[in-house]
Amino acid sequence: MPARKVCAGLLQKAGPPVAGELQVGLIGLTGGAETVLGALLAEPRVRLAAVGDRDAELAARLAESLGAEAYSDYRSLIVERKLDALFVAAPCCDVHAYLRLAAAQGTPVWKLAPLARRFDEALTLTRVFDKAAPGGCPLVISRAWPAEPAMEQAGKRLAELGRPFLVEARIFICRAEDLDWRGDSERAGSGVLLHEACAAIDTVVHWLGPPAEVYAAMSRVSRPQTRYPYDTEDTAVMVLKYADGAVASFVSCWTAGPPTYQLTIWASGGAIRIDPAKIFVLNRAGEPICTPFDRAPNPYAHPIRAFLDGLAGDRKQLTSLGRDHLWTMAVIEAAYLSARTGEAESPAKWFEILRAEEHLAAPEPVEGGSPTEPESAAPAEPSA
Repeated sequence: MPARKVCAGLLQKAGPPVAGELQVGLIGLTGGAETVLGALLAEPRVRLAAVGDRDAELAARLAESLGAEAYSDYRSLIVERKLDALFVAAPCCDVHAYLRLAAAQGTPVWKLAPLARRFDEALTLTRVFDKAAPGGCPLVISRAWPAEPAMEQAGKRLAELGRPFLVEARIFICRAEDLDWRGDSERAGSGVLLHEACAAIDTVVHWLGPPAEVYAAMSRVSRPQTRYPYDTEDTAVMVLKYADGAVASFVSCWTAGPPTYQLTIWASGGAIRIDPAKIFVLNRAGEPICTPFDRAPNPYAHPIRAFLDGLAGDRKQLTSLGRDHLWTMAVIEAAYLSARTGEAESPAKWFEILRAEEHLAAPEPVEGGSPTEPESAAPAEPSA
């Protein structure tokens, strides 16, 4: 949507707050925020009490249409409002410091991926929420596979297809010439691999486990005469190598179209192809072997619903916590290091900064079991 478009046509139910409704806030009102807002307003358990954006006029217009309170200062929204949950659709660079305040307030947070700009930033944020008293404070990151029915079905079918041996992901989008914060390495941290390919990488790390080695090449040469110079990569190719011989490739670009998001995983007995609207189960020849699974029209509807279910029930059942994303962040960090060194890098090395007593384990497989468990995927007890 246009950079400063208000989420038109989305109206909150009228009237005073209802007993049992969760009072929530939303930070960030542009980009993916319109889809997040749509999912929130479709939830009968939620009342959007506060909205925040750096653009005070945008926040005020949307707040008026929703009967919410507007903020241009994220700190004030977090500290002054007593919220049952905070939803974050703003860039990492705009909210990282303020999320610490949410943890101190004991406010559960649901955030659009990625978790952070770098592994060290992700680890720090995870620790802050884990140590929030009493018993920690939930920090949940958006991901489809633990909540969306079609992705759950895909995971089960993949487990039935045998050992995965090849993955191909293609992520393309032609963003506006002015990349804004995305083109600033200080604010964005990095470019297209982190901010566009993160969901595909996270899915592969979940289903196949962390790789033994990562190799990547990146560039920013696709807009040589742009009026808006940028210093983040606009094109990236990443290859993952597993100890059992499986390989995965990711090609991403945010200066070329048409818009494409496709992730295919080939196993010994067939393949799974994930598109934005449907998921296909194929035989080795690429022919469908069952009716495609329809994906949710709003990709955040099921993850947000699962988050709300967890808040209302046993919080220990919450999935996609910040800690669950650390291996994905390590893989991405290894890719950026590889692009600089020109050599294959191991994502496991980033866990050397963890304290020995933290005993961080590899990601849990989906229900039904992961098709493979690479023997050297991750150290169960990283050294200090």
